[in-house]
Amino acid sequence: MQLDITDLTYEGTWYDFGDGRLKIRPYPATKSDVVFRDGSLVITGENQFEVFSYCLEAWENIVDAEEKLLVLTDDVKQKVFDFQLAGIPLFVLNKVRSFEQQKADREKNFSTGRAGSSKKVR
Repeated sequence: MQLDITDLTYEGTWYDFGDGRLKIRPYPATKSDVVFRDGSLVITGENQFEVFSYCLEAWENIVDAEEKLLVLTDDVKQKVFDFQLAGIPLFVLNKVRSFEQQKADREKNFSTGRAGSSKKVR
């Protein structure tokens, strides 16, 4: 049996979001009791904030009401999440779900290749 781990990473990726940028990293399954249902990551309850907080690694050009750069602290993350500010929590959680879907798609494509071949089906 072959496992393709060449493209898997815990590193975050920068995404444009409005006038700013968000650095979002995948959520490791070993960190929490998340559920995978029909190939999708399902996050519920308290786990949503845990996933959001972990995965939102950094941001750039996000400012407060006085146009000063807003430092991404745990307290700021909690307020952004609790009050669903600017759609950031939904954006981050959707990116995390898309990481999981991409991983599942890669694994499916890899596993449906010809027996004995390391060639991936695209």
